[in-house]
Amino acid sequence: MHEIYGYIRNYLQRISTYGWWRPLFEWVLIGVVIYGILRFMRGTRGARLLKGAALILVVAYVVIKLLASQLGLERIEVLYKHALIGALFALAIVFQPELRRVLMRIGETRLFRGWERKVNVMVDQLVVAVKYLSENKIGALIAVERETGLVGLAESGVRLDAELSPDLLTTIFWPGSALHDMGVIIQEGRVTAAGCQFPLAESGELPRGLGSRHRAAMGLSLDTDALVVVVSEETGQISLATRGQMIRPLTPDQLRQQLLSRLAPALADKAEAARHASVASPGHAEASVAEGGADAAAADPAQNHVSRSARRVLKMGKNLVLVVLLTGLIWVWAEQAQTVHISEQPISLRVQVPPSDKVAITLDPQKRTWDRSVNINLEASFVGPQGGIATLMERIRRDEYHPVYRLSHEAVTGEKYELQLSDALNDQYVLSQFHIGVASLSARTAEIYISPLVESHLTVRLDKIIGAHGEPKWREKPITIELPKELDERLTTPEDRTVLVSVRVPEDAGERPVSVPMPPDFHGFPVRDWPDLTVAFDANRPAPVVTTLDNVPVDVQFPRNLRADQYYLDPAFNKDQWLKTITVEGPRRLERKDVDVYLKLEAGDVNGSDAGTPRDVVIHVPPGFTVTAPAEGTPQRSILFRLIRVKEGPGT
Repeated sequence: MHEIYGYIRNYLQRISTYGWWRPLFEWVLIGVVIYGILRFMRGTRGARLLKGAALILVVAYVVIKLLASQLGLERIEVLYKHALIGALFALAIVFQPELRRVLMRIGETRLFRGWERKVNVMVDQLVVAVKYLSENKIGALIAVERETGLVGLAESGVRLDAELSPDLLTTIFWPGSALHDMGVIIQEGRVTAAGCQFPLAESGELPRGLGSRHRAAMGLSLDTDALVVVVSEETGQISLATRGQMIRPLTPDQLRQQLLSRLAPALADKAEAARHASVASPGHAEASVAEGGADAAAADPAQNHVSRSARRVLKMGKNLVLVVLLTGLIWVWAEQAQTVHISEQPISLRVQVPPSDKVAITLDPQKRTWDRSVNINLEASFVGPQGGIATLMERIRRDEYHPVYRLSHEAVTGEKYELQLSDALNDQYVLSQFHIGVASLSARTAEIYISPLVESHLTVRLDKIIGAHGEPKWREKPITIELPKELDERLTTPEDRTVLVSVRVPEDAGERPVSVPMPPDFHGFPVRDWPDLTVAFDANRPAPVVTTLDNVPVDVQFPRNLRADQYYLDPAFNKDQWLKTITVEGPRRLERKDVDVYLKLEAGDVNGSDAGTPRDVVIHVPPGFTVTAPAEGTPQRSILFRLIRVKEGPGT
């Protein structure tokens, strides 16, 4: 689950680099196009097939991208991509009739046409004719044009362009006339053509027992948004086909209401209100009962209206969900179609603390490598537009990509902080500028240990003086600098708290003080708050001469109460420690004979510890000279020995 969550989070972080307005505009634009396509295909045979295919594509995409790509199932992902291409061709073949109808609707739709003011008169004349045809069981098939034009179908019949009237319709459909077997097309209140052949619906799309007129009506309603009225020749029953639905049986009044609600909703509301008022009056009680027997839904108009509203809201909700899902899927496809993926690029992320916070950080608290910043070496995979990836790769090749992440004040208040590396990298300006995201990292998090800076008391010692023409006024001086608390607590000896520095004196310095340079680090911690130190030299005294003597032997000095012929030193200890390298400063160069180095024994050293006894050697130099190395208390000046009586030695 961590991999899937990381994939989603990285993807959302990457697309956030586009800004909020650009994806929103693209989503709205794609959604409008999808809604238009669904609206044109509404009521066609392929509408449900399209919704099912869309649902399968969405589910397949989520499963493949979030599971196969994260679990390393590359073959499944490749098969999915190839299968998707094949599915697009298959959908084009399966939806060929629907695509043809959609294109026909687009080409014939009149966008700026208004409804005729005489819609009510047209509906009344049509209902009068249908009522007469129904009562006399005369078959009829009448199509009323709406948004989608029926010019193509009208050209297949006999052009009339006559004014609509009940007499004209009854004459056309009178048995034995030349035009009674086909359909009539009404456009803008006029009978445009008669004897028109309508497309037939498939037999499985209609209930059994319905004839060819009903098949033609259903077929035309699937291809267009026309309202098709059918009168059965056998039963005289009135039916209305719209958007692939067959509404039957209908009374003449119900037909009028259905036509007005689809052609002129405002007129339908007025007619409905008038009918409700007439139904509520006592003089029309028997008519209400008779009408209720024909259509139970009309008996309770308020309940019928609420039911229609609920169904309409539910249908709108389903369509909205489908549009959102398809819009998101298409946008993600388009966004990823332009992306390029690069894997395992070595980078170094520099993590810094806020300048105002007096803390130091490290990745390993066991070491003394504290600093105000740390470098985290990673292998990162990036994904983004081709141009941005090319720019990033060029910067990496030239070693010009050095991401830096600054911790927040809240992050450095504790003792440890877990840094989300993907968040730190996605926060970089270079990645956001080119809309590049982090696909994966060799490590998901990094633990950063935090230590506050405290005042630490140290000693500065002049270790080397180069080019001086006199004796320095001081050799050691106390200072106070800020160190990490964890490091300060480990400095337990005077030597640990001594800072050795070297001073270079210019030839023209004269008696002017010389600045003491700041050391690059102290026990691995970079020194930044170095005090302003200077040192002056006594020009009356010449600069000391430094003499280094190598392999100076160490003698042994026995106390008075121990005889040298009764004791010996254990040969098991290293003999090389009895040769020392001595560095001396003074007015002249010394010879080896001028230096006396010996180990001073004590009575308590007899039969000491098996591990040996450590002790510094004594170094005697002439007056006016100073031993600078080895320093007291250092391993270079100490000797590990064990004194044994002669009688305990071998061969006694």
